[in-house]
Amino acid sequence: MCGSSTPPPPDPYKTAQAQYVFNKQAAEDALRLNAINQTGPFGSTTYQRDPKTGLPTSQQVSLSPEVQQWLSSQFGASSGLNNAAARQIANLPTDKYQLPGAPNSRTRSAEAFGADAIDPTKMADPSQLALYESEKQALGPTSSTADIARTSYDQQMALQQPNLDAMKKQKEVELANRGIPVGSEIWRDEINRLDSAQAGAQNAASRQAILDSGAEQSRQFGMNLQTGEFGAGEDARLAQARLGNQQFLGTQQNQDFNRMIQALGYGRGEYQTDLSNDLLERSRPYEEAAALLGTAPQFTTPQFMNPAQQNVAAPDYTGIVNNNYNQQLAASQANQGGLFKTIAGLGGTAMQLLSDENAKTDRKTADGEAILAALRKMPVDNYRYKDEAREEFDLPEHRTGPMAQDYAKHFGGDGKTIDVGDAMGKLFAAMKALDKRTARQKEYA
Repeated sequence: MCGSSTPPPPDPYKTAQAQYVFNKQAAEDALRLNAINQTGPFGSTTYQRDPKTGLPTSQQVSLSPEVQQWLSSQFGASSGLNNAAARQIANLPTDKYQLPGAPNSRTRSAEAFGADAIDPTKMADPSQLALYESEKQALGPTSSTADIARTSYDQQMALQQPNLDAMKKQKEVELANRGIPVGSEIWRDEINRLDSAQAGAQNAASRQAILDSGAEQSRQFGMNLQTGEFGAGEDARLAQARLGNQQFLGTQQNQDFNRMIQALGYGRGEYQTDLSNDLLERSRPYEEAAALLGTAPQFTTPQFMNPAQQNVAAPDYTGIVNNNYNQQLAASQANQGGLFKTIAGLGGTAMQLLSDENAKTDRKTADGEAILAALRKMPVDNYRYKDEAREEFDLPEHRTGPMAQDYAKHFGGDGKTIDVGDAMGKLFAAMKALDKRTARQKEYA
């Protein structure tokens, strides 16, 4: 099954080393081609090269006198601004910021307007004189709107309900005469229209009852109001003098309150002034340092004309070696001939078995039971190929399967290899025998 004519695979370390040499040579060629001396209105740039390899080892840029003077002035201005910023940074506060302490806003208010001005307990209190309560006149009972509305609704519905019931009865007779059965869609539509009319009448009666209840209650309330107006007039005269005193105290309270608001506003404004001054004193060094740092000039490096960059591509030595090996491997497998042919594909090769019935003769049905008996006696082991065998035939290290000697003992062969086509056929026959056994067991189950 395995032949000794399979070509050995390429050494990956030697292949990688050779590819490295080609890549390195291409990179050095690109460096030599792109290291071009330049001269322009801003100055010149030149390359120093290794005398043996010709590779650039350093680059020297020389500016024209005008450009050099301009660049030196930028450095000078930047150094002056940086020094000034450094001096200002030394003035930055390093402690935690604290809000202004005494005097606070209330202290400032008390100092300017007096302590009583901001004390709410010192303000005039009109509630010290109790409001005059007039004597309540005895008023007659007033019916609730709900009772009045219910009475009105019942009276209206007592008048309308007989007509509504008669209309419904008449409609049912009419529908029956027309042959429309009870519960049909037309019957339901007609009855629903009568129900809607009845609901409308009920709603109208309900609305009218509500209006009647309001009117009746207003009438009763007006009678009671006339009874109490006389006593209320006398009570109002007596209360007027007392309310005048309370109005005077209320005016005084408003004046005291406005004075307190004015005093507190004055104290708050003074505190805000102190806070703004403290914040200005603390933040000003930061602002000046930021301004100095922000005005430092941005250096502009003179640019020279860039020549066209040359890109030297290294040959794909690794790809050439792998393609060559795949071609040799395909040729080796094709030369083995016989029952097998190889198909080259991406990621490796696939093997196909020639099984065309037109290429076969002397066909006989295989004895699956005899094959099963032989397979039962033949051991199947996990094993590892020896190093020399793996290297010679490019085999995996671990596998599972029978030994060629055991296979030859039961089925024939050279005792060294196993014919894959023959082994596959015997496995097919064994599977068919097992399938027949399973079918028979199902029949007797």
